[in-house]
Amino acid sequence: SDVTRVAFAVQSCTMLIFCMVMCIQLFTSLDAVNSDLATRITGFHSVDSLVAIMIIIILACFAMSMLLTLYSAVFGNRMQVVRLSRSGEVPQLGLGKEIEYHLFLSHLWASGQDQAAVIKRRTQVLLPGIKVFLDVDDLEEIGHLEKYVASSQCILIFLSKGYFFSANCLKEVDAALAGDKPVILVHESDIKKGGA
Repeated sequence: SDVTRVAFAVQSCTMLIFCMVMCIQLFTSLDAVNSDLATRITGFHSVDSLVAIMIIIILACFAMSMLLTLYSAVFGNRMQVVRLSRSGEVPQLGLGKEIEYHLFLSHLWASGQDQAAVIKRRTQVLLPGIKVFLDVDDLEEIGHLEKYVASSQCILIFLSKGYFFSANCLKEVDAALAGDKPVILVHESDIKKGGA
């Protein structure tokens, strides 16, 4: 990932700087004993040349990390959207007569609320213009669940622990079956997240 590349670049630069500091220490220690010996072992004639190289490395590392960060900001966070294979265009999502939502998210509040919200947000990113019914965003009256299902083209049932024991969830399933709605089943398998 982009973060890994930036972290690798910064760690590499840190190691180079550490090596240069060790060279400076070695040069200084050897120069105190014999200046010719310090030059022969390190290949440098003065500490100033070592410091200049270290400054160049620091500036190069800074520039590289800035470029990687800029690249990541411009190109890295673009989530792909669904496109038509023939034209490459984003599909124009129409709604049928008396249909208000493309998708109805049916879930149990206690064990599927967070996951349903993530499904809605990601679906909206992948399919710009999609209208997704989610109770916390769109529910005005709990007694009208059947009406909301009827005004949706498709129903996604998020199966988590206790789903089929909920009276409201069963109302939504009955309304979907009565309206002959296409049904998408998503099963939560992670027990820690309400999986069944």
